[in-house]
Amino acid sequence: MIELSIHLFNILADAAGTRVVHKSVAYDTRLIDAIRLLSADYPAAFHNMLLPNGAISNYLKIFINGRLVDNGETLTLLNDGDEIMLFPAVSGG
Repeated sequence: MIELSIHLFNILADAAGTRVVHKSVAYDTRLIDAIRLLSADYPAAFHNMLLPNGAISNYLKIFINGRLVDNGETLTLLNDGDEIMLFPAVSGG
């Protein structure tokens, strides 16, 4: 098992009721797998913000260890101690 630290921002933190989630996952876990596992732990509204239609939302910016992850990198294997940050786009005036 590896340990991940997942930081949630804006409406994701509000929906989850926390800003940081510590998650233990298998050694061969990819980014998309970790996001699916995380979304399963929270209500449907949280899941729909992350994975509408089963794919990562186009309105979600993901960082791993401070580096912006491109949408094509969702199959990236994660490592023990990785820090994932999930930033949903927000708008308003």
